[in-house]
Amino acid sequence: MASYATAAEYEAYVEDGTVDWTTTSASNLEKLLVAAERDVDIYLRHWGAPEANGLVFGLPKTTNEKRLTAAQADSLMRITCARAEYRFAMGPEFFLHDQRKGSSGPDFSTQGKLDRVGPKVREELVRSNMALRFGRAVV
Repeated sequence: MASYATAAEYEAYVEDGTVDWTTTSASNLEKLLVAAERDVDIYLRHWGAPEANGLVFGLPKTTNEKRLTAAQADSLMRITCARAEYRFAMGPEFFLHDQRKGSSGPDFSTQGKLDRVGPKVREELVRSNMALRFGRAVV
């Protein structure tokens, strides 16, 4: 069962998004949210060891093992929803294979790779202040 975002929160999140969404299967939406949570755990693994349910943030809406603030819990929900939206938009096949940097044929040519994380996910991560930031100090 999804812990970071509910079906209702996801539906509200994508309502203003770019994906044409209609929930036709509650169990498929649940699977999508669970997969998104696992991805978010990878992005935010620096928050420590997984809790009893196997997720880094445990149950932020009930027991709140990591003692997230309300703003952090909301950010976690938004990051999860953005990731689920991207997973849905790109389809399951997209995440199974690596992409090539370029390919060409007699009537087509492509260059570069599509983002595996998702632009909206990156925006939500930056807004949240929950992700590690790397850089160097300049004096």
